[in-house]
Amino acid sequence: MSANRIGCGLGLIALAVGVPLIAGPVKDPPAHLDAERTKAVMRIPEGDFRPRKKVFAAAVPEERLGWGLGENGVRAEAAWAVTKGKGVRVAILDTGIDADHPELKGQILASKDFTGSRFGAKDAVGHGTHCAGIVAMKQDGKGYVGVAPGCGILNGKVLADDGTGDFNWLAAGIDWAVEQKADVISMSLGGGPDGTPPERFMPNLRAAIRRATDAGVIVLAAAGNDGPGANTVGYPGRYPEVVAVAASDVSRHITNFSSRGSEVDVAAPGDNVVSSIPNGQFAEWDGTSMATPMAAGVAALYVADCRANGRTPTPADFRKRIETTSSTRAKVPNPNSGWGLIQAPGFVSATPTESKTLEFGRADFTADAWGRLLHQAPGTAGLTLEFRGETLLKAGLTK
Repeated sequence: MSANRIGCGLGLIALAVGVPLIAGPVKDPPAHLDAERTKAVMRIPEGDFRPRKKVFAAAVPEERLGWGLGENGVRAEAAWAVTKGKGVRVAILDTGIDADHPELKGQILASKDFTGSRFGAKDAVGHGTHCAGIVAMKQDGKGYVGVAPGCGILNGKVLADDGTGDFNWLAAGIDWAVEQKADVISMSLGGGPDGTPPERFMPNLRAAIRRATDAGVIVLAAAGNDGPGANTVGYPGRYPEVVAVAASDVSRHITNFSSRGSEVDVAAPGDNVVSSIPNGQFAEWDGTSMATPMAAGVAALYVADCRANGRTPTPADFRKRIETTSSTRAKVPNPNSGWGLIQAPGFVSATPTESKTLEFGRADFTADAWGRLLHQAPGTAGLTLEFRGETLLKAGLTK
């Protein structure tokens, strides 16, 4: 593998879950992936797919929300009363996407292959399709739903079908995403465990990232799956311009595999995450690769809400929202989880108020001339509670 090559070990990943690949049956991973793993500057984080993970049949007749969208996750559903991300463009720079998946059909706005694959921008691995689904699976009454089901996806294939890539492809993919008017860029890939800066091999990578953020694009990347050791965040997540995303589980704890380090900005669900894979199927996988599009979906909701309210979304403001609205609301970031678990309601305007009235039994008593209590006919009284989201605004009694 040349010094400016990027790799991921995806042959092993796909084999572990039995994904029916466009490229045919998966064989053992190329020997050079293991031999040069510690030298690879970037790859899709190891361990995203594990042998115990499930693959679901294509037909899911009812609509389902994964746990990551709920109360122990990013709480996306609580933000949908305000926006579902309509009009926002999210670039997934990965292994390509199966644009024919029922839950992604019509969601892909543009595609480009930077690898020279014989399959073009199609996903012959499954990883890119899974990441795209986490962001944008449709809300159509069946199947699973993404964090921002109203947004559109830009499919930039920067990793080849053998799980390797090149820094030139990634940098070109970032520039292409900016040309395509991307609002958010999600990169579920990361640097080698040795933390070697990509500038040593490909100085244009960080320049491309800076061009993106200068253009107002929110750029996110996986922290990596090299935890629980300290200082294990990979590139490009280590760059200060990039929002590095750690992985949390259903108990709101950081997973053991999630990379640690001061570069971690925020956490998002990355354990047992169900999303789309090629051939119309769904799979449950782990990894900071899954956490990154979760956070990217929240970014899409943020962008849509800003525009709906006449504000300009910016990477700096998005970071400020992370600091002030994430679950821990810590005074300083934690090397495991950054500022905490990202919360979608904190990135959108206040949700509409909702009044709820609770009825209670009531009995009326009056006093006669001698001070004796007289019981009158029973009735009811109502306690009205007015909420905005989960915040109680006021309470009052009604007759």
